[in-house]
Amino acid sequence: MKTKRKLLYLPVETAARELDAKLLLALFALRQGFEVTICSSMEVRSQLHRLPTGIFLLSSFQRRSHAFARRLRRYGHKLIAWDEEGLVWLSPEYYAKRRVGLQTLQHVDMLFAWGKEHEAILRQAGVTTPILVTGNPRADLLRKTFLALHEKQAHAIREEHGDFILINSNFGWINLIGRERCQKSAEEIARQSGHPVAYIRHRQKIFVEMMRLTRELAQRLPERRIVVRPHPSEDPLVWRREVSGLENVVVQYDSRLVPWLLASRSMIHNGCTTAVEYALLGKVPISFDPVEDEIFDIPQPRRVSVSATSVDDVVRLIEASPQPDQLDATLQYMIANWGQDRLSAQDIAEKLKELAQPPLRLPMQHKLDAFIYALKKRFNKFLRPHTLGKEHLEHRFPAMRAEQIEERLHALASCLDISIPPLVIKSHGPRFFRIHAV
Repeated sequence: MKTKRKLLYLPVETAARELDAKLLLALFALRQGFEVTICSSMEVRSQLHRLPTGIFLLSSFQRRSHAFARRLRRYGHKLIAWDEEGLVWLSPEYYAKRRVGLQTLQHVDMLFAWGKEHEAILRQAGVTTPILVTGNPRADLLRKTFLALHEKQAHAIREEHGDFILINSNFGWINLIGRERCQKSAEEIARQSGHPVAYIRHRQKIFVEMMRLTRELAQRLPERRIVVRPHPSEDPLVWRREVSGLENVVVQYDSRLVPWLLASRSMIHNGCTTAVEYALLGKVPISFDPVEDEIFDIPQPRRVSVSATSVDDVVRLIEASPQPDQLDATLQYMIANWGQDRLSAQDIAEKLKELAQPPLRLPMQHKLDAFIYALKKRFNKFLRPHTLGKEHLEHRFPAMRAEQIEERLHALASCLDISIPPLVIKSHGPRFFRIHAV
């Protein structure tokens, strides 16, 4: 080995959602002497044979992740996990069924919960892995400390769109990019997604109503720009066809979420995690609830929103600009460390020291196994070309340069008024970066 630095691997699935959060964790890990790899979660599997043993972060721990977690463990990696989607869920039972793989968690050394509420449903699901209630770096980034990072972009958005209304769409399985889900039956989508047919039908109804709301708002508020921001997994072309001809509506997605939340006058959603993020910014989201179902409505976003059941309600709330209620207790139950001095990223990085181990190259047996695994992945992709392809990968994790990664790390450090040593950032492609201090 050329280095004895402790190694930390932080795969990223969706840059808009998690890249900056993982860079914040990387910042604290770098200060503790770790070498950190930031990479696309879609590409890391083809690189396993090149990765010495270290600490590997899983961004979810569903049953389908079991084989991958077992493989990492067999190669000698320590595993930590959090759930990117653990903040918002339908019910404890539904969360346990959809998101918790007890076999996967058998290979995990530490599990980081969003807050007390998340910890409670993990325990209820039968999780025995050590759970640390730390919060998540994504919530850290919504503190006032970091908002200066986004003000330049937020200002540019305001300059372009004025006093605009943001509609955050959240209909991935209903409008999945590249798959023409909108033209498929609820039964077929349910079969492919694993969701109940009744849930799919409920979301389809809301999707139709959300598109109708967009059209009617455009007509009733012609002086206001309306920006539809599709979920990263959604097909924006469906939205563009729907609003074609409406001059004051644009459909736009990029890899930075917070500037859009900061810049918007109002934000409309249904069951979207961004409602909680909007509330953390001290703003009041509008939950559009034209069709209600006590079984299939997602509770956490509604808990921090004002509800509107009709277009008239939405217009009234937009014009009234409601002020936020005192949500401190609600948010603190959902998100550990909220309102406190300590950052979640800081606490998680401290815990990583307990798992740190000297890195070892994979034995030839495991290296060959990992190489064959990578070849199989490539061969399967050749036999069954991914419908979403490079365009979708660019959508989820835009190509970056090492200089951009370094710039973001220094910007985060500047917000915290902390120093970081000179960095070496080696790029192994536009979505694969190894970072260590000199």
